Amino acid sequence: MNEKMNKKIIEATVKHLGVLVGQQVTGIAMDDSPDTVGDFGQPVFGLKFKNGMVGWIMQDAEGNGPGHLSINKPEPRPTRKTW
Repeated sequence: MNEKMNKKIIEATVKHLGVLVGQQVTGIAMDDSPDTVGDFGQPVFGLKFKNGMVGWIMQDAEGNGPGHLSINKPEPRPTRKTW
């Protein structure tokens, strides 16, 4: 990967994660809906933030499975359990 591409990836990642700066984690979310478990073979977990966003822990930005922090507002998945 060239330096220009690395810079773009870094800038995009900083922008994506930057929405969490100053936010407070208020709980844990879990999506164990049949669609999610059917797609991934397991529930997907996330972090709930005070401003209502949820950071779903995914394999990658495309959501191919549970590693990348996918930040959404409002909760895009039917969350059945929170702590």
